[in-house]
Amino acid sequence: MQGYKNKRALKFIVTACVLVSALALLFGQAAAAQPRDVAGHWAEGPIVKWSELGIINSKPDGNFKPNDPITRAELSAIINRIFRYTEYTNAGFRDIRGDEWYARDINIAAAAGYLKGSNGYANPNTPVTRQEAAVMLARAFQLQPAISSTQFRDAAQIASWAREAVDTMAARGYINGRPGNIFAPLDKMTRAEAIKVIDNLLGTLVNKPGSHTFTAASNALVNTGGAVINNAIINGNLYLAPGIDSGTVTLSGCEIKGSLYMEGGYTVILENTRVNGQLVLSRKNGNASVTTTGTATVSETVMKTGATLINNAGNNCFNVVTVDAGVPSAHTVGFTGNFGKITVNAGNININFSSGNVSGVTLQQPGVTVNVAGNATVAEMTLNAAATVNGQGRISIARVNSNGVVLEYEPDEIIKKDTVQNITIINPREGEPGETPGGSDSDTQDPGTGGDDETGGGSGDNDNTPGDTPGGDTGETGTGDGTGDNEEPGEEPGETPGEDENCEGSDPNETPGGGTPGGGTPGGGTPGGGTPGGGTPGGGTPGTSEPRVLSATATVGGQSISAVDQGNGTWVVNLSSVPRDSVFSTISVTATAGTREAIVNCMGIITTLQFSNGYLSFSASQVISKALGFTIPDSLMTVKTLSDFGVSMISVTLIGEGGTTSITVQLNY
Repeated sequence: MQGYKNKRALKFIVTACVLVSALALLFGQAAAAQPRDVAGHWAEGPIVKWSELGIINSKPDGNFKPNDPITRAELSAIINRIFRYTEYTNAGFRDIRGDEWYARDINIAAAAGYLKGSNGYANPNTPVTRQEAAVMLARAFQLQPAISSTQFRDAAQIASWAREAVDTMAARGYINGRPGNIFAPLDKMTRAEAIKVIDNLLGTLVNKPGSHTFTAASNALVNTGGAVINNAIINGNLYLAPGIDSGTVTLSGCEIKGSLYMEGGYTVILENTRVNGQLVLSRKNGNASVTTTGTATVSETVMKTGATLINNAGNNCFNVVTVDAGVPSAHTVGFTGNFGKITVNAGNININFSSGNVSGVTLQQPGVTVNVAGNATVAEMTLNAAATVNGQGRISIARVNSNGVVLEYEPDEIIKKDTVQNITIINPREGEPGETPGGSDSDTQDPGTGGDDETGGGSGDNDNTPGDTPGGDTGETGTGDGTGDNEEPGEEPGETPGEDENCEGSDPNETPGGGTPGGGTPGGGTPGGGTPGGGTPGGGTPGTSEPRVLSATATVGGQSISAVDQGNGTWVVNLSSVPRDSVFSTISVTATAGTREAIVNCMGIITTLQFSNGYLSFSASQVISKALGFTIPDSLMTVKTLSDFGVSMISVTLIGEGGTTSITVQLNY
């Protein structure tokens, strides 16, 4: 009987424990007890903070033991809790059996990519050295390399594989040296030091759904779905962690001065939110979406996985998009709305333009399938590798630089590289480009009768010769006050109306009308029944100069750098050759072309600068000051300063007498 009662008591205790555990999972993790041994310790604040957030645990005796070294397994467990990493693969470490408390955390850390092991060993119980900790944390937080290296007295002792991470962490103030300006790379990192470094790295953690408003002194991280971030100012990066899984995160009225890293979340909404750095999408299983609304702006977007960008925020939101070479095969990258330049460095993927206008698309690798839906327009598509382009959407110019290109529908214009032998067009347009209205290969219909004192004389044109007068075959002359120019619309800008250049395709027997162009409306009748040619009439105004930049240079700290003509109306001045620690007073860009003004796009802000004397010249301090709304003295202009402001490039549109072109100054370190 006694045994039966004991069994009932044990059953009650187990049931109670299960119920408590279930409630904890339902309502969130219970706050951890404050460690007993940190009162008065120099790291008391961060230790208590991260204990209450459930990120760090005390030892079984209730003490944190802040001065003990932290092991590789312990640091991995902390990082996994912050990001809520869950992906688990057996990394095959020789010293992990699988039944240790840390086995799962070590394998998760390996799958996340921040723990590599050494010679097949994870060394989970080995204390982490200071340089190892810097590497693990820099990888986990995807920190971009620092612009300048640190100057620790013992820098020579830092391993080559750890130098970049140590420099980056130290330059940004995340990790500090020891007294005497030494880093002590081989010293063991204590538990207190590890928590202090994490606290420096991550000022704000959002781990609960609902509305949040805050100012983050450094980086911030969201690891739960259902979070709504309102009017937050984040002075570093924002991380949308894998813990969000398939949830939704909304950012409304926020400013992210660093980059936005999206590793988790199925739907992310950027409403009136500004991302000064990069938007990096790397959700491993793809199929995520980012929607922008209102006044949202994103300086640059890097897509490392399949995802869809939906731009409802206007033309200045996604100006520069790069599809990374590492996007997995068969993933789909989608675009809805208006976009600037899109560069696709991945192969064997799908690109889908469902609607909107895209200024330029460049395909660099083979095996890409592009779908341009009927509501989408691509101004210029450059194909540097074999690809298939489907869909009834409009492509104004296709630059084909590789064999093996298949086009379901013919673009308005195809510019083919000399070495390209074959282009497959499944559905060519009716009529040849540049064909005279009223004439086709088999057109014999009678032309319409003209009006206003002019008669569309003769039968329909049968020879399809560019330059023929609409409605008139060779030798025919319309009646009226005089015969105008015999060339097609689309003549070169700057031509005088009524002047025939005898260009290729012109009939040498045709005589231009010698009189003043007829004052009446040219033949008012309907042209012959043939389909007019698909060529676009020239956009230039007669009598103006050709809209093009002749040359462009940038001067940085006395160093002159020539711009490179990209062949598509864009010149690029690349400042990567400028030393990163250079101090200079201005970046001036000069372009010759009779330009009268420049529209400058800096950090998504458009401003217009007026110039004269037939050339354009401006300084970076002028542009950045206008974009930010306050003055930056020239003496403070350094490459690092520009990078700190989140400026990766300055786009300049040159407005000349005959049209526009553009120059891009790239700060791509």
